[in-house]
Amino acid sequence: MEEEMEERLIATLLGSLKVDLPQELLKEKAEVFAEYLRVKLKADKPDMGDEELAAEVEKARKERQKELEERMRRQLLVDAIAKAEKIFVTEDEVNDVINRLAVANNIAAADLRQQMIEAGQLSELRFELLETKVKRFLREKSQITYEGDKWEIELPKPISEEAEDEEADTGTTDADSD
Repeated sequence: MEEEMEERLIATLLGSLKVDLPQELLKEKAEVFAEYLRVKLKADKPDMGDEELAAEVEKARKERQKELEERMRRQLLVDAIAKAEKIFVTEDEVNDVINRLAVANNIAAADLRQQMIEAGQLSELRFELLETKVKRFLREKSQITYEGDKWEIELPKPISEEAEDEEADTGTTDADSD
């Protein structure tokens, strides 16, 4: 239930997020994926004709492009909330997860860390930890109700807006208190 609420909060925010994504970067990542898939399909299905291969790769590239866009929007949103609310992931938290994974997979933590670095998975792990913290923050600070068949979500105000509201309520600013 908590995970569902957290995902609804993220989806609500993503629905209102208006941002121009770096199209060249998205295109580049989609092309890298397409080339990987082209090589893989040629190896896995040597009988596949060139036209069929090209069609399959193009279809997968378009799907991947959409996934990349959604992922990038999500990352921008999570990063913006984390920055505004001063939410961060410590190296100790990353190390704790690596240690647990290492024990579960019967491998040395240092070896697992190195494998993750080489595979580009360490930054992904950091993002997953940050996203978990941001979603928890949103769930704890939002007002969520379910009436009839509809979710009502009232999101928390960013810290900067809360400070402005306090100034308006008291009629003072930080400069006034000096």
